[in-house]
Amino acid sequence: MNEPSIQTIIKQARQCAEAGKLEDVEKTLNEALLRYSDSIEIAAHLGYFYSQQKRWRRAETLIGSVVESGHADEGAHALLKEIQQQLKPLNEQHESNHAWQQTYYKIVFPILIAALKLVEAFTKTKRQSRFSLSHFVSTLRNAPPKTQQACLAYHKAREILIASQAMPFQQQTARILDLGAGNNSLPIYWSRHGCEVVALDGSMYGFPALREIQQNGGGAAHFVCGDVTQFPFHDASFDGISALCMIEHLPYNSDVSAMREIFRILKPGGVAAVTVEANRDHFEEWIELPYEIGFQIGNENQDFEELFCRNYSPATMDERLLRSAQWNVISSGFYDDGILPVRNYFNRLERSLLRSLLRPFQPLLSLMFYRLTQKPDTLSPSSIGFAVLQKPL
Repeated sequence: MNEPSIQTIIKQARQCAEAGKLEDVEKTLNEALLRYSDSIEIAAHLGYFYSQQKRWRRAETLIGSVVESGHADEGAHALLKEIQQQLKPLNEQHESNHAWQQTYYKIVFPILIAALKLVEAFTKTKRQSRFSLSHFVSTLRNAPPKTQQACLAYHKAREILIASQAMPFQQQTARILDLGAGNNSLPIYWSRHGCEVVALDGSMYGFPALREIQQNGGGAAHFVCGDVTQFPFHDASFDGISALCMIEHLPYNSDVSAMREIFRILKPGGVAAVTVEANRDHFEEWIELPYEIGFQIGNENQDFEELFCRNYSPATMDERLLRSAQWNVISSGFYDDGILPVRNYFNRLERSLLRSLLRPFQPLLSLMFYRLTQKPDTLSPSSIGFAVLQKPL
């Protein structure tokens, strides 16, 4: 069978682009580049595709190779310059891991825990769950900075509560799956309460730190690297599954595929707790980050630190998530801080001293200001959507 010509492949990619099938464009050109590794034309088309999606590092690599080949036209030189301008501020950023911050966390943790206990005592936050946010936070006192930041993020407190109250911990033999754990030590905490817990992520960048936490503090969580659109698990394998602000980072139609896979591997009667970034309007984009994150890193020889982000509107959340399979919807809704937009303000502080000082208190601020909204048509960019779904018996 004859190999398709480069021109045929490029024509096929253009047809996919015109039809809006961006996943097929990327797949077609990437496979072609593996086949024709010296093709300047394919590299140029793929580089341009990535630049249109604002996936700057991939675009820089490909367009840079075109320019270095000596066969680039003025357009390629101009595009490379534009890409490098977009990357300049990102390349200047570095993760802050100052010793004073670690010392500061140790000082304020007792204050934070006491405040959380006070809030829990006067609210229904704890409910009937065996889980306590204040107790979970207390386990982070000596955790690595990345784990502390992942677990104490403003929106994460609400997500952790939603998932922990939904998981079937009352079943002594419950098997729980946590998706996209990253640096979050929640699955380790759950495993200390008698359940079998599996943490699955598309890349292993957070696993070494989580294994160290488990070794030092106990727990028996299992860590698996895998694809959420093709789980390495049999049908009806888990009693509970959590996906906390992970689904929205799956590009193209992978979010729907993941929801169907979650349905497949849940036992009848099993429960899934899903949270996503939300807004009044649906939008999606690729963004570059100055640190490693998520499955988009690829293998250890690939260092593209990019992230796909999708904000679900109420309509698309219903269509793409709640109707992805024959779910029984136990509860769903949105949390927002529209009255006092703490999350938006906190994000705009960027790397200021005030942000560093407030960072450990985000769970407390979340309990105080992140509230259920009855008006989903007025959601702000600070919102998160949640759904607790059950697979029918």
